[in-house]
Amino acid sequence: MTSDSQLFKRVFLPALLFFAVAGFLLRLAVDPDLRGYFNPEFLRAWARVGYVMNVIHQDYYFGAKPGGGAKVAYDKLDTAALTHLLDGLDPYSAYLTPKEYQQFEDDAEGHFVGIGVELERRSGRIEITNVFPDSPAAGDGWEPGDQITAVGGDNTGSLSVADVADLLRGPENTTVSVTRYRPADAMQHASNLVRHSFDVPSVRDVELRPDGVGYLRLVQFGDNTGDEFAKALLDLKDKGLPNKIFLRSLVLDLRDNPGGSVEATAQVLDHLLPPRTPVVFIQGRRPVDDENLLTDDEEPDIHFDGRVAVLVNENTASAAEIVSGALRDTHRAVLVGTHTYGKGVVQDVMGPLSNGGAVKLTIGQYLLPNGERIGKGGLTPDVLVPLSPVQTEILRFQRSELEHLTPADFAARYGFAPLPDPQLDTAINLLTTAEEKPQLPLPSETGTL
Repeated sequence: MTSDSQLFKRVFLPALLFFAVAGFLLRLAVDPDLRGYFNPEFLRAWARVGYVMNVIHQDYYFGAKPGGGAKVAYDKLDTAALTHLLDGLDPYSAYLTPKEYQQFEDDAEGHFVGIGVELERRSGRIEITNVFPDSPAAGDGWEPGDQITAVGGDNTGSLSVADVADLLRGPENTTVSVTRYRPADAMQHASNLVRHSFDVPSVRDVELRPDGVGYLRLVQFGDNTGDEFAKALLDLKDKGLPNKIFLRSLVLDLRDNPGGSVEATAQVLDHLLPPRTPVVFIQGRRPVDDENLLTDDEEPDIHFDGRVAVLVNENTASAAEIVSGALRDTHRAVLVGTHTYGKGVVQDVMGPLSNGGAVKLTIGQYLLPNGERIGKGGLTPDVLVPLSPVQTEILRFQRSELEHLTPADFAARYGFAPLPDPQLDTAINLLTTAEEKPQLPLPSETGTL
């Protein structure tokens, strides 16, 4: 044995082992999460779960055919254990399978692989409510109002919207056979579409009225929502230039917005609030987990300081409630509509796990700038405009249809003109008569972008 080898074994190897053990013990001392893995109670619980999983795998009678066969797989047992482990905590914590986690990521990014449609079940049928530009469905001439009757060999009559969506999704560049019925010509159309990727915008229906009131609808908060919102503000300004219409105020429609990324709330509010304005305080289990989310340190290039009204309803939830509450508490906007959903807790998605799945866990609650915690019952709007269930459904239907139809085309297709939207009309009235209502925030001297 050479002297170098002896030196390594006698000096360097023990030193390396010493520093490795010392580093581990130091981390163990300062990291409570790591210490938890060596907690005797945790180790006993882990052993019990592992023992039961092994017994099921080895001995469960219906897990194998008589005389031998496939046993209950460990990954199936693992999924069942994780699902039930999180199901009992609260309504929002959950185990996400690899497929569900991928869909969650796609939703957050606004990026999907499929044929490019949105669906609803209406009158017992799966109806297309939106066809996205540059998607396979758009290239094949699909239109909102078409009804999907079969996907591959599966009739959609007894399937849920989620079931049909799963059939339409698939790997990029694969083919799916779809049969659809178009009521306008009373004909069935069969198509073979090649799935590919497309982006789903979170900002919709960007419009500027002749009186200078802008309108936009925000359907969720995702990774790209801040950039989309900034672009929408620019679009509203540009829409008025040919006719010298000045963008004076804004209606932000958050009705039926289920929320999404908390970080995206600050990215949207960057364009409406001053720099370093409190957006939300996230209170964690431990003080070290607390976070005070603020708008950016500097005002962005695109900033709107005119009057704002926010439309909310019983399906305005989570991140959408954060935006509504922050604008209300900073006296930046008036809330119009009905009480919001009331989701005052925050989830963190931890993944991917080794199997490609993830854990969605409630890690804290959020407090609005005035210290309010959003509990059951949600936010109370400044101006309450209740709707009947029938009005609510008709107006929700109209909003989706008027994304792609003019009022005249809507009337021709459905036999009635679009109904007035009392909540939207109230918001516009508040904005256009704000000079007589000092409780509403007034525009600055510029009042522009």
